[in-house]
Amino acid sequence: MRSARQQGIRTRIPPWSKRILALGAVCIAIVAILVTQPHWAVRPLAPFICPSAIYAFETDTPAIALTIDDTPNADPAITTAILDLLAAEHVRATFFVIADNITPANRPLLKRMATEHEIGNHLATDNRSIALGSAAFAAEVERFEVGLANLSHPRWLRPGGGFCDRVMAEIARDRGYELALASVWPYDTFGLLSQRRWFPAFATWQLGWGDRSGAILVLHDGGKRGAQTLAVLKQVLAQFEDNYRFVTLSDLAAASNSKVEVATEPLPNWLEFYYRRLLLGVITPPPSSAWRGLVLFVWLPAAGVWLWLGFRSGWLTVELAIPRGRGLSSIGFFLWTPIRVFFVPSFAEECLMRGLLLPSAAELANGAIAAPTAAQLFAQCLGSLAIYVFSHPLVGALIDRLSRNPDSNYGATFRQPVFLVSVAVLGSASTVTFLETHSLWPPVLIHALVVSIWLLFLGGDRQLNGKPRFKQVRSI
Repeated sequence: MRSARQQGIRTRIPPWSKRILALGAVCIAIVAILVTQPHWAVRPLAPFICPSAIYAFETDTPAIALTIDDTPNADPAITTAILDLLAAEHVRATFFVIADNITPANRPLLKRMATEHEIGNHLATDNRSIALGSAAFAAEVERFEVGLANLSHPRWLRPGGGFCDRVMAEIARDRGYELALASVWPYDTFGLLSQRRWFPAFATWQLGWGDRSGAILVLHDGGKRGAQTLAVLKQVLAQFEDNYRFVTLSDLAAASNSKVEVATEPLPNWLEFYYRRLLLGVITPPPSSAWRGLVLFVWLPAAGVWLWLGFRSGWLTVELAIPRGRGLSSIGFFLWTPIRVFFVPSFAEECLMRGLLLPSAAELANGAIAAPTAAQLFAQCLGSLAIYVFSHPLVGALIDRLSRNPDSNYGATFRQPVFLVSVAVLGSASTVTFLETHSLWPPVLIHALVVSIWLLFLGGDRQLNGKPRFKQVRSI
């Protein structure tokens, strides 16, 4: 028998496979941008990282500002080796010093940095500046100046972790600093990447992508990163000896044809408050110590209530979701569903209901907002939960109205009492998880897992996209 291609019949790519291919293409494009860090991609992001900060220079001079953070190293030999290498190559850099890193053993290196290069303020501790309140940020700046002792006041300040807000930028300016970010960062703070043998070659390749004239390169000297920075510098300076001059921030700023590129202030005050709150939830890693307690005392009980309620009411049934078609269609469906669910609804809903509506630990700790009483915090959690539960019927009706599927059943499903109780159970567990970890990622991951299991294995896909199969909820 002749194949479909031989008969001239066009083979149709299954819709789920098309979505997987499209998502793969988008992911490849995003990874390419993150790896190469082209200037056009850095420009729109900089205002949301640190308003008013300089992140690059517009110049025809083939020069790059070399900046080294988290210095001096606890091992003076590493920082000394970096200084010796720069001296041998006649290169000057801006060293962003952390006051708490200064010890009697490495303090003599500060004078050498100030004499041969220039020093910048990287605050007193190695913490994210965005997690500090304005008073704590100002105290960190002042502690750095005290730790610097008799050395001259630096011109440049770089907030810890790169992120800052409008008030912090104003504090820095009032104390005589210019804020500086970076436009090229080889991810040397990621241990899984930076400790690889091939990392110096990667950092060199990344810097060579396109014209980097006027760029600000950041490397790190703290801990094990110092030795890796030394290896990167050896390769970078040798590779680009004939292409670029590596200079300090002040030297590049003083170039006759240089124009600073400053991150604007894109958000009004009230919107910046919620952006900062959401940002803290996204960039805060969950503590590893919290997982066992959350699983044992929050998620397993919540899963038990959800399964018991669902199976007793007849709402949940063990049922494998099989789309029309076979082969790639089924595989694409099972791959696409958890990916889609991770972003919508899981990530979107957790950002809105927990990330925006509930206070973060950093806000409470640094005085950004008045610490609520237990009753006030309970009321905020209850309000967030109520919005989360009762928004589902409205969203379901909207999906049905916009859907091209004539059998779309989101509205009826989302109005079922058993579904709303299940949403309340999931929302309560997510709220406790967020308050315990202060990170959005645990509730996002658990949320995505629960919804994916419901759609793929417990009848959720048919309930949303076919005829309703609900039984009346029996008295419990």
